[in-house]
Amino acid sequence: MQAILRKRISAERVVMRDAKSYCAMLLDDNNRKPICRFWLEGKAWYIGLFDREKNVERVPISTLEEI
Repeated sequence: MQAILRKRISAERVVMRDAKSYCAMLLDDNNRKPICRFWLEGKAWYIGLFDREKNVERVPISTLEEI
């Protein structure tokens, strides 16, 4: 994720925080500034993308290249 975003922001500002049901990518290690979420449920992988109101849309992915 840091490599994808480094053209816009410094890689040091992107932090991964693990939770029980997902892995969150945050800006400035602030849970009020989510970038995306990942759910890795066995063979089913999902990325959660946020809109301007911070509603998350869970999108299935099968490889990291789909990000």
